[in-house]
Parts: sequence; C-alpha cells; structure tokens
Amino acid sequence: MLSGFTIFLPFPIPVNNLFNNTKRGRVISPRYKAWREEADALYLTQRRPTVVLGPYKFLLEVQRPDKRRRDISNLIKSVEDQLISYGLMEDDSSAVEVCARWVDEDLGGMSRITITPVEV
Repeated sequence: MLSGFTIFLPFPIPVNNLFNNTKRGRVISPRYKAWREEADALYLTQRRPTVVLGPYKFLLEVQRPDKRRRDISNLIKSVEDQLISYGLMEDDSSAVEVCARWVDEDLGGMSRITITPVEV
C-alpha cells in the first residue's frame, strides 16, 4: 500500500504575488520570500513525511481569512512548489489530480495539504 502525507504550511501567497518584474527580469517578491521563510520554519516543526515518488493527488484546504472575495485556485502554485523544493514529490507534473477547497474549520491561519500517491 502506498503512503501519503498531510502537512501544514502558512496561508498561501496568491500566484500573482509571487514575482515582481524588474529591468533585470522576474525576481521573487519580498512577500513570497517572507512566506517561504515562514513555511520553512513551520515545516521543520513537523514530522518528516514520506517522499511520494510518481503520480499523486494534491489537496489544499484553507480557511477564509476574511470576507474578501478570493480565487482559491491562485493559492495552489506556491504550496505545490514549496513541497517540491523540500523533495517531497518529484515534480508537479506528476500530479494527476489537484483540488483546493475552503473549509469552515479553524486551521489557525494555516493551510492543510494532503498528498496521496496514485498507483499506476
């Protein structure tokens, strides 16, 4: 049986806030850099999950932080890229299913990510 994992990271940065365009090209935004540092610190406090090799399902669950309208699909990229930078999955091209949903439960400002391997 294949084993997946659940991990918590800070509330994600929307995709349109990840990079800034400069005269030198695209650079990581200060907001995204700060989020990645916060995510790294939180990751280190959690039990190390099993690495998922091959195809997987990705589920992102987040609690709305306020009443503003938000596009949940814009929150996926920063989280998925962060997990790949930790070496928890080979590549985001291995995702066979990607799902993001708002939840009513109190996640304490965190996002809950569940990665489930898929047998081929």
